[in-house]
Amino acid sequence: MNPLLDEALIKDVFSDNSCKSLLNFPSLDEEAFFGDTFSRSSFVVINAAEKVGKSSLLIELALRAVRQGYKVAYFEAGDMSQNQVFRRIYQRIASHPRRAGTIQIPISLSIGVDDYSKETPIEIQFKAKTFAEDMNADIAIAACQRWQFDLSQTSWSWKFSAHPQDLTVPHICTILDEWERTEGFLPDFIFIDYADILVPVMKHVEYRHQINDTFARLRGVSLERKCCLVTATQANAASLETPVMTRQNLSEDKRKAAHPTAMLGLNASAYERKNQVAKLNFIIRRDDVCNEFDCLYLAQCLPICAPMVKTYYPPYRLTTSPPPAATTPAGQPLPSTVAQSVIMGKE
Repeated sequence: MNPLLDEALIKDVFSDNSCKSLLNFPSLDEEAFFGDTFSRSSFVVINAAEKVGKSSLLIELALRAVRQGYKVAYFEAGDMSQNQVFRRIYQRIASHPRRAGTIQIPISLSIGVDDYSKETPIEIQFKAKTFAEDMNADIAIAACQRWQFDLSQTSWSWKFSAHPQDLTVPHICTILDEWERTEGFLPDFIFIDYADILVPVMKHVEYRHQINDTFARLRGVSLERKCCLVTATQANAASLETPVMTRQNLSEDKRKAAHPTAMLGLNASAYERKNQVAKLNFIIRRDDVCNEFDCLYLAQCLPICAPMVKTYYPPYRLTTSPPPAATTPAGQPLPSTVAQSVIMGKE
């Protein structure tokens, strides 16, 4: 082909939907932050430390895709059992905690500006809700029936495959080929929980080369099948003390950042966890501006497996260094409330 003279090629390039997000976002904050991250042929990785909510976030995104009528393939690579995964799914669908009791559900979220201190002030409000019984099969069945009724007019389809830490990328491709051959199932989204525990294909090389090969193969799956592939990976130990993750918080091999179209950091300090808040930032982002200190804040209710109850995308943009202090024309510092408005671009 001659890319300068082939008009059909040029029209095909700009008619391609690969630059449009498959997911619709319920809030303008999420839409502004994510943009076209979850588009066709994309490979999205969530980087986070242990037990901060990677699996819950993958489930949330998968449920949103199902709810919006997309075909979803979900692979559990051995981090949890099948029953553990579905217990979380049913808790999320029913908005019911595993144990009876009172939980705090966020109803509003905003972030203050306080001289760019280490801990950004969190302004969050909750409503308390009491549950008289543990989560059980009757509650789960009723919730699923409501979902079935809501989705009866869509062509949604969801397939799930669980493995006891024996799953490889070629095995995933074999399963997908079988679903396509026998049922005509072609997923729009593939979720894998999670990439680091996939069994490597290359056996006789260093572990970091095995990780790099796995990520390269996953990128190939998203390209070959023209789907959005979303997975997670473990951050390094330093991420536990880092307010916002950067490329320095990748574990095992820095080439993890070479293959994805976007890598998101899932961050939560002790102060943020106490307030049921986490934040997402882009560690890498292909074909778009990537400011690692530009965060989407998430108000969470993890007892009901809801990692994104409310979201907030600050109107100001955090950078690697604080902006200059706001002053009057005479050079005197402005009152704090006025200074915040200046920093946020309101005055």
